[in-house]
Amino acid sequence: MKSLLRFRLSTLLIIVGLFAVCCAWYVNQVSGQPAQKIMHVGGSLAMSPTITREYLVVDVNAYRHSKPKRWHAVVMNPRARPDGSTVAEVLRVVGLPGETVTFADGNVMINGQALTPPERLQKIKFHGNLPDVESVMHPYTIPDGHFYLLGDNPDEAKDSRVLGAFPTADIRGRVPSR
Repeated sequence: MKSLLRFRLSTLLIIVGLFAVCCAWYVNQVSGQPAQKIMHVGGSLAMSPTITREYLVVDVNAYRHSKPKRWHAVVMNPRARPDGSTVAEVLRVVGLPGETVTFADGNVMINGQALTPPERLQKIKFHGNLPDVESVMHPYTIPDGHFYLLGDNPDEAKDSRVLGAFPTADIRGRVPSR
């Protein structure tokens, strides 16, 4: 009787363990990756002074069922650097698909209207003048499925002013706001 009870208990534990493993595998397959991931972003000068850390916690599922919104800080897929290293970049969503972007008096203009950044970003003066750099012609209309991204440090950022709008597929995740 005792050995039968032990057999049933051990069988039940094995079944529960297998069920837990199957559930974990399924959740991993459905999401494709964990909800948050620590990523190396290289202490990006492009986002200084708002983001200065070299490693960030990134919500990699933030845009699974939604699109980036204006002012979100997003992490881009890593790009190769001249030294051969690859580091993910952080930039801020400023323009949305279909909008027309230009610059005037230190402001970003969207469809002819000056953007009012959130209070924590109001000291940042985004500008379109990049001396000695070939940039995208402005006014610039953002194609569907793309976003206009700027660095919070416009003098150091290699962003949409130079590269044009970024496709949604290049956005890896969102840096959660503090």
